[in-house]
Amino acid sequence: MTINDSAISEQGMCEEEQVARIAWFYYHDGLTQSEISDRLGLTRLKVSRLLEKGHQSGIIRVQINSRFEGCLEYETQLRRQFSLQHVRVIPGLADADVGGRLGIGAAHMLMSLLQPQQMLAIGFGEATMNTLQRLSGFISSQQIRLVTLSGGVGSYMTGIGQLNAACSV
Repeated sequence: MTINDSAISEQGMCEEEQVARIAWFYYHDGLTQSEISDRLGLTRLKVSRLLEKGHQSGIIRVQINSRFEGCLEYETQLRRQFSLQHVRVIPGLADADVGGRLGIGAAHMLMSLLQPQQMLAIGFGEATMNTLQRLSGFISSQQIRLVTLSGGVGSYMTGIGQLNAACSV
């Protein structure tokens, strides 16, 4: 999508200037699209379209300076490639307990997704146990029922049964 430099709007600005002003008001000044439309005498839809045009043309570039930037990029790629609705990528830290970090991330995501009295089907493994340990209070308070995805896994299921019993109200 290209910016039309030759056409002058009713406000006496070329399209590139409109995009630049809208982007400044939106990203720098924190104005809403509605506030910008009032200020410039444009419709909110026009403001939205010009912001999109600014992104597509390269006038507007968003830069995120965070150690989580790579995680967000991977999340987007995974979401697109596998048609996933919910994705969380956890940043790696030197000398960190990977299973524990995965458990924390998974527990946070599950707490945002699970509704009271839902059933949670689980597999087995270290990350799953780390997740369940961090979910125990939540499981209890929300009356979440645990079931296994695989049958007859012996001592692991004994532990799940104990955790489920401890979490039952």
